[in-house]
Amino acid sequence: MGYAISVKTLGNARKPKRRTVDYFRFYFAYTREMAFGFPTIERRHFVVTCKRCRRDVPSGREEFPFQSVMVECPLCGELRRYLPSEAFLGRPDGLVTRQQRVGGR
Repeated sequence: MGYAISVKTLGNARKPKRRTVDYFRFYFAYTREMAFGFPTIERRHFVVTCKRCRRDVPSGREEFPFQSVMVECPLCGELRRYLPSEAFLGRPDGLVTRQQRVGGR
């Protein structure tokens, strides 16, 4: 008796229209894992952080180093010894990777 809501008032409530801009972020949501439909293999190496230029440099080891490792940084050219606790599984810095390609190593 007085609590009934008419269908007409519910139908007049306007819903916001979805535009293509709203869906734009979904276009590139999976590009890293699904590069154009093909799965990519993410290369991860044991890297150390250069003590001089603070970039992640590959240690040159396939397995975890249980002894200290001598690593030369391709950016600053410094040869240093790194302890096993300083090595971690990660990706080398982009500048280091580019420098290694240009340098021919």
